[in-house]
Amino acid sequence: MIQFLKRIIKYITSTTVLVVLALLLTGCGTNRFEPHGWSGITLDNNKIFIGSGDGQLIILGAEGGNLIQTHPQNKENLHPIYSAPLLSNNGKTIFYGTYSKNDGGTIYSLQSGTLSPNWTKTFPGSIVGQPVLGNNLLIVSSSDGKLYAMEPETGTPKWVFQSDGKLWSSAALSEENSVFIGSLNKKFYAINLENGAKLWEFETDGAIVGTPLVNDSTVYFGTLNKTIHALDTKTGSEKWSRIGDHWYWAPLSLDNNVLYAGSMGGTVSALNLNTGLPLWEANVNGAILAPMLTLESLIVIATDEGQVTVLRKDSGLQTWDFPAGDSIRAKMANQGSRIYLITTEGEIKSLDAERGTSLWSRQRED
Repeated sequence: MIQFLKRIIKYITSTTVLVVLALLLTGCGTNRFEPHGWSGITLDNNKIFIGSGDGQLIILGAEGGNLIQTHPQNKENLHPIYSAPLLSNNGKTIFYGTYSKNDGGTIYSLQSGTLSPNWTKTFPGSIVGQPVLGNNLLIVSSSDGKLYAMEPETGTPKWVFQSDGKLWSSAALSEENSVFIGSLNKKFYAINLENGAKLWEFETDGAIVGTPLVNDSTVYFGTLNKTIHALDTKTGSEKWSRIGDHWYWAPLSLDNNVLYAGSMGGTVSALNLNTGLPLWEANVNGAILAPMLTLESLIVIATDEGQVTVLRKDSGLQTWDFPAGDSIRAKMANQGSRIYLITTEGEIKSLDAERGTSLWSRQRED
């Protein structure tokens, strides 16, 4: 897959960005890349929550991957899940969204203990990004270009913001009650969380698919034109920008005031938070689409070539790598030194972060 993308990206123009992005979700003409979802992993109370390519919510035990629950039991008329399930702050409610080119996307709200439905709501566009909670609102981004705010308990709409392009990323929230999100139409928005009014917008040089990162008075994001931007959260003025080696699909990570960026060229960069200047750079095998995972002294990178690589955060030196087999594009999770990941072919793996060894693996129940 990544070799196919590299050949296209070499000659890509801004007018063809949407075509290439669609290939990632809807396939490249073979069964291997049919739209079947690549839901990320959510961990809570020693349980793994994931979505399936058949549109089911699946709950596994974190210790050995044993199947605990699925929802719904009937797989008919369901659609793939691309984002990781979201748990409410009290852990009593699960939210997740689905992707469909023809039928739109649906948000499901379930009771976490019994998986009994609370409510469902269908939108004209598909749901790719994970919903987020803030200020007693559920914020949902959709490929119809709209950002929806709803009451988490009932799904009742509170406000809708219309952007100028498809929204694939999750929104990010600030302590000042602002919402930040980027579109495939190369625009980045700041929105009032209370009423959905636009605060400012910033025109970028490429489509945005990664979830923004907010830290203090700065919001950071990468684009599909090799650039990382750092903007003032209140005004939208640019503090700095940096051009990398390739597209930035994966969201940026932050740890101990160091910004970590992974590109589709396989470059991992540790950047100065205030200037964007590199502290170190390292190369891994394959494009980075999955969010990187930061541990105490390590950073975990999974690639579209199916390789898991662990680097030291202070130097970028490799400690180990592990061949996972198939592409990894979804959010990983960890519980202490245990890493959990899922491949695009639905294989769930648990790895020991310190030794780089496999603890267990199992196939998702598609």
